Amino acid sequence: ASVSAHREAAAQYARALRHAGALDRAERAALLAAYGQELHVTGRHAEAIEAYVEAIEHHRALGDTLREGELLATLPTTYIALGRNAEAEAASLRAIELLEQLPPGPELASAYGMQASLRMLSRDNADGVVWGERALAAAERVDDAETRSFALNVIGTSRLMAGEIEPGVASLLRSLELARELDSEVRINSALSMLGSGLGEMYELQAAEEYLDEQIAF
Repeated sequence: ASVSAHREAAAQYARALRHAGALDRAERAALLAAYGQELHVTGRHAEAIEAYVEAIEHHRALGDTLREGELLATLPTTYIALGRNAEAEAASLRAIELLEQLPPGPELASAYGMQASLRMLSRDNADGVVWGERALAAAERVDDAETRSFALNVIGTSRLMAGEIEPGVASLLRSLELARELDSEVRINSALSMLGSGLGEMYELQAAEEYLDEQIAF
């Protein structure tokens, strides 16, 4: 039912965009960003990138650096889904470059978290921790609990992948605890996934199976 709802939402946004000639740039950009998100969650990644990029171009033309940077920091997840890692890296670094020009906010914290995630996925574990701690500090400054959970997840996973199993698990459990306090399904699922898959990669198979069982049940 949930996937069906997202597919219907994507179809509604597509219809709206076909008749969006009277909208100004800001309204069209917002519509495209929302459309891109629905395309992403339903697995239509190439189309999602097109929508996001068009929205970014509108924000750039408007001089809205905050929204441009925020969307650029969102893009890497979609690029990664298509194996377009170099483009993911370029979008992430450009987002940080733009957002660091502005007063610190949750958007910059999230952009740091995305760069941490890219480093972790590339198994640049030390850099994953460095960027994760930068994201955590930025999130704490602006009281962004969602990004705190994300940053703790990446820090923990990076440490786990580096063989620092106990501190890695400790950070991931803090991420999970915070995610449960927030009732964030995405963050709860991600913490359980990283605990299960990360411990599995380290051949801590009994603990890995327990967390994966918990994730499946969740």
